[in-house]
Amino acid sequence: GGYADWARTRRSAAAAPRTERPARPRERQAAPRRLSFKEQRELEVLPGEIEALEAEQAALHARLADPVYCAGAGAKLGADSARLEALAVELAERYERWEALEALRS
Repeated sequence: GGYADWARTRRSAAAAPRTERPARPRERQAAPRRLSFKEQRELEVLPGEIEALEAEQAALHARLADPVYCAGAGAKLGADSARLEALAVELAERYERWEALEALRS
């Protein structure tokens, strides 16, 4: 085995078709994401905010159920009804955010 043998084997290796495996992307395990400081504070405050919105919603329901109020309210009745609808949307958004933060925390 001198240079001639090495050159011959090198040529035969270069002439042979190479079978390359397709590159597989590495499967990376996602590390569980932790809550940021801001998200932790938001999670602590959300139950109080939800409670306040539910109390306001209950007060509006009680006010709108009173026949005396409905008879003399006029324009205020429309504003209260609109606020009641807005409260329902706000509550739904807060509950969704609360669920999302709790899922991140787990």
